[in-house]
Amino acid sequence: MISSELVAEAQVSAGSAAEARDGPAPPLPVWTTQVHIGAVFEGGQSYHAQVFRDKQCLCHIVMAGTTIEAERADAELAIRVRNWIEAFETRDVSDFVALQAS
Repeated sequence: MISSELVAEAQVSAGSAAEARDGPAPPLPVWTTQVHIGAVFEGGQSYHAQVFRDKQCLCHIVMAGTTIEAERADAELAIRVRNWIEAFETRDVSDFVALQAS
C-alpha cells in the first residue's frame, strides 16, 4: 500500500574548507513526501507526491493510469522523489548566486 509519508535523506557534503573556516554548517534540510491517491479517467488511479524541504513544497510528481498498482506506484514515486532531490541538491546555482550579488 502507498505509504502516507516517504522520507528521503539529504546528501551530506562533509569536511569542506569553507565549513572549517566559517564555523559549523547550518542544519541539513528535512525532506518529506506526502502521497495522495485519487480516481482519474476510466476507473484509473492517480498517485500524487508532494515533495517538501522543511515545510516548503518544492515539487509535485504525478503518476496516473488505469493499470498502475499501489505497490508499483509507491516504488516508482520513491525513486522519482529521490532522483528529484538529488538533482535539486546538485544543481548549478552559480548564475543565481551571481544575480544576487549584483
